[in-house]
Formats: sequence, structure tokens, C-alpha cells
Amino acid sequence: MRKLTMAIAVAMATASFVPSVALAGDLPTNTKEGAQRFAEGNRLYTEHDYDGARLKFLQALAIAKSKNLLFNLARAEEKSGHFADAYGHYQDYVGLKETTAAEKVEPEQYMAELVKKIGRVRLEAPAGSHVQVDGRDIGEAPFVALVAVPGGEHRFTLGTESKSVMCASGTTVTVALGAVPT
Repeated sequence: MRKLTMAIAVAMATASFVPSVALAGDLPTNTKEGAQRFAEGNRLYTEHDYDGARLKFLQALAIAKSKNLLFNLARAEEKSGHFADAYGHYQDYVGLKETTAAEKVEPEQYMAELVKKIGRVRLEAPAGSHVQVDGRDIGEAPFVALVAVPGGEHRFTLGTESKSVMCASGTTVTVALGAVPT
């Protein structure tokens, strides 16, 4: 009886360390290449090659977007130390219409932990304008979600206007660019 109890305890402890990754479901199967990159990313993730998995998932994402692909990419980014990117992809996953309330629980828990490791920016810019952060286009305003950045100083650019802003890990700052109505 004692051996059985110990075996169950070991099995439960081991199960709690198994990485959460979506291995099936809505794969980017509209192309053979997308499905192949997704499968390669999953294989690399299970081998603990998180940087390699991240690369494969990013390649698959360039071909086709899928719910499980976003989740897996976020997991690989988190495991490889790309915390701001992971937070952003968890946001994308949670924001999908097809993501159920039950499916949002786990990524929201990960996001709650990541908030301590990243800075977040409430970005205000004229509707339709494209904003860059550190030279990378992050999309078109208005920005509904907070923009995740690694802790530190960042340059926000809208056209010829540019602002340097310090955003420490665990904090949220507001950056206003352009003629933003008040």
C-alpha cells in the first residue's frame, strides 16, 4: 500500500511539470508547409529546444494563423525568455472569438505572472496612424490592449514625432503621440 501511495505521489508530481502545449486541434493545415512547421515546433518544444520551437512557430504563423499556434508560440517565447512577445501572443490568443472562457484561464494565469517581468504601455495615437516601438511597426491605432515591452527604455515613433520612454518591469506607462483628442 505504501509503495502504491508513493507511486501515485511521484506520478502526480511528474505530471505537474509536463509543459502545457497544444499538440492538436486547429493546426495551420491550410498549407502543408504550415502544418509541417507547426509539427516541427511541437517536436522541438517537447525536446526543450524553446528557441528552435519559437522559430518554427513564427515561421508557421507567417503562413497561417491558428489558435493553437498562437498559444504554442507564446509558451515557447515564455520558456525562451521573450516575455514581452509571449505576453502579446497570449493577448492575441485570449482575444480570439473562438477561444472559449475555459481556454482563457491558463493563458491568463501566465499573463498575470509575465506582468512582473515586462513593462506595459497604454498607447494613445490618432486613429489609423501606425506606431513604431524601437523601429518595429506595432500596428494601427487605436490600441485597445496594452503594448508589452521588455523593461527598460524604448523609443515610440509616429511619423516624425519620437519619444523615449522608460518603462520598468512590472509597471504601466502612458505614451501619447500625435494630436490625440482629449
